[in-house]
Amino acid sequence: MLLITSFIPLLIFSAVSISSFVADSQKNTYQLNQDKLEIAKAEIEGMLDKHFTTLHTIAKQPAIRNFDLEKVKSLLVEAAAVNPDLMLTFDNAEGEQLVKSSDEGLVNVAQREFFQQAMNGNEAYVSDVIVTLTTNELIVVIATPGS
Repeated sequence: MLLITSFIPLLIFSAVSISSFVADSQKNTYQLNQDKLEIAKAEIEGMLDKHFTTLHTIAKQPAIRNFDLEKVKSLLVEAAAVNPDLMLTFDNAEGEQLVKSSDEGLVNVAQREFFQQAMNGNEAYVSDVIVTLTTNELIVVIATPGS
């Protein structure tokens, strides 16, 4: 009888301790993941700011405004050399890619959301993950209008 009476409080204490431990562990894990998410968000925003600054600088160049395709190609290649994680394209109003910083084929992107957003004047559009029309790779496109 004495053993049973001492065993009941031990079970209750164990149940309360375990539930408290689980709750604290969940809370700590959530906070740790939230902190990691904030760090990742800050890094992504910094990278996007840097790349949009590059795009806006290129978009303001006279060669872009004058459709001087040789100079545009040179600008895009130089910018891609400085920013190797970027592949840059210059498209006309109909969505035809005129120049790329890489040697991939040129395609029409008029149906793509990023192109439509840029044509509607959206200065800083970031696409969802999409599949490229030339290499079938997954990419994220950042787009800005040229003028």
